[in-house]
Amino acid sequence: MSKEGLFDKLAKAIIDGDEKVATGVSQEILTAGIDPLEAISQVAIKGLDIVGERFKRLEVFLPELVLAGSARGNWGKLNGIHPSRVVSQP
Repeated sequence: MSKEGLFDKLAKAIIDGDEKVATGVSQEILTAGIDPLEAISQVAIKGLDIVGERFKRLEVFLPELVLAGSARGNWGKLNGIHPSRVVSQP
């Protein structure tokens, strides 16, 4: 699967709060040799932003917000990386 395909699959898993799929896709990303920081900065954070915006518009509720965070959190734990460690380059 292409990098973009894996990123799309990970984003969907985070938005859906699907920890099992997020974990599986993260393994695929690592196996493919894709930089985990790139995956977090391009996918995980944006996925949470989407869920946060949906929460603001009352399209999802607290349980979905928690599931999305959990799916992202488990992915980060698996890779030993947390979004707060992603530093933007000027």
